[in-house]
Amino acid sequence: MGQYTAMDILELIDATVAFLHANPIVAAIIGLFILFLILRKTKLFFGLLLLVLLLLGVLLMIQLIAGEGSSKKSQMINKGTSWESQQERPKEPLSL
Repeated sequence: MGQYTAMDILELIDATVAFLHANPIVAAIIGLFILFLILRKTKLFFGLLLLVLLLLGVLLMIQLIAGEGSSKKSQMINKGTSWESQQERPKEPLSL
């Protein structure tokens, strides 16, 4: 596809780590919840993990397609389809 212009995966991870460092109580609660799911409800944990990974894949694909479309739109706008460039072209006679 085209060049990836949306938020990079590493930037998303960095933002998540920064949030968890700033909020240790929230990080502890999330960690305990994940540990509980792994130890007690293994099937539910892997089901939720699969769901989260699928949703992240769909979000990444949407961002890729949207970024590619917006860059093509700006290329089309900047290509020279202004009123002046259309008026300067000589018109060809119609032939039957």
